[in-house]
Amino acid sequence: GDLLYLWGTSVLSIGFLQLPFVVMPLYVDTAEIGVFAVAHKLINVVTTLLLLLAAVFGPAFARSAAQRDHPALLGLLRRTQLISTAVFLPAALALLALAGPIADLFGSDFGELRLFLTILAAGHLVNAATGLSGVLLNMAGAASRELSTLVVALAAALAGSAWVGPEYGAPGLAAVFSGSIALKNLASYALATHLLKSTGKQQ
Repeated sequence: GDLLYLWGTSVLSIGFLQLPFVVMPLYVDTAEIGVFAVAHKLINVVTTLLLLLAAVFGPAFARSAAQRDHPALLGLLRRTQLISTAVFLPAALALLALAGPIADLFGSDFGELRLFLTILAAGHLVNAATGLSGVLLNMAGAASRELSTLVVALAAALAGSAWVGPEYGAPGLAAVFSGSIALKNLASYALATHLLKSTGKQQ
């Protein structure tokens, strides 16, 4: 059962990541999509570093979950929050500081690069601050809960895009996508902490 949920989570994660490039052509022109794409790729360079933490902490989560050591799981989650924030925040601030020179490399059409970077960085800061809560859920036998957060976030992003896109264009859509990232990670964190508290009480 968990394998099916893990498969679904993997597929939806890819779809969630690429959703902006499916939705934006419906509402904005190619030039704005290009500026957003550069901001999206720059932020993803930083968030890829956070994914590398899963290779280290994933097995540690699995070991502690198998031993039903919930204090250890909570401690690991706290460590991932601290490390993720410490990695993401300076890198994101550096990108924002360099947004002007980077935009100049591409030309005058990229004047909104800093705006898109700021909007996306806000959502990914929540991602960093909540640590690897989704990995914890997957490794602790609660993969179905992690899948549910992705379904809700994806639905919210689609609904928000249909509402915001025609009126606010690319910046509004960027805010929707960033907000859906924050929503997904806050939900994963809430479910992870609830799981640890409820199973801890049962022991």
